[in-house]
Amino acid sequence: MLKFALKWFKNLFPPLLGFFLIYYSFTNTSVEDRNTIYLTITNVSYPYVILSVFFGMLSHISRSMRWQQMLSLLGYKVRISNLIMFVLIAFLSNLGIPRSGEILRASSATFYNNIPFEKSFRACDVLFFFAPRAFLRFLIFVPCKSVPCLMFTSDKKSCFFNIEFCTTWKSFII
Repeated sequence: MLKFALKWFKNLFPPLLGFFLIYYSFTNTSVEDRNTIYLTITNVSYPYVILSVFFGMLSHISRSMRWQQMLSLLGYKVRISNLIMFVLIAFLSNLGIPRSGEILRASSATFYNNIPFEKSFRACDVLFFFAPRAFLRFLIFVPCKSVPCLMFTSDKKSCFFNIEFCTTWKSFII
């Protein structure tokens, strides 16, 4: 009986909490605030919203793919859909408690995929350390075809990156 009640609680509590929070925020706004929100939403430029959502999801998917590569090096096979959900859970928890996302991401991987918490957390920690460095490499090496490099030849003419060099770095980053 306890398992049955716990299962119902797990399935019913999140939607009920969501409905309660929506109701609570709706009742605590004035009519003028609701009209301002409505006018702002109707006057928004939707192509920019769609573009930002696309790039946001692309960043979450790439973070999940990097985490999948780290876990595969440790010998664990995890579906990319699970990892995307774990990353989204981590970002959602970071909204409430800063820096709690890595712990929640590792614990959810432990709960759903039986990966030891220490290994999963270390993989998150390593990715957190190397993510800014990978982004800087992406900024430096990806726009190879159109951006001149900062090195100059002996006759002071600007040179361009070697295309094969750029494609190897693209495959390393992505």
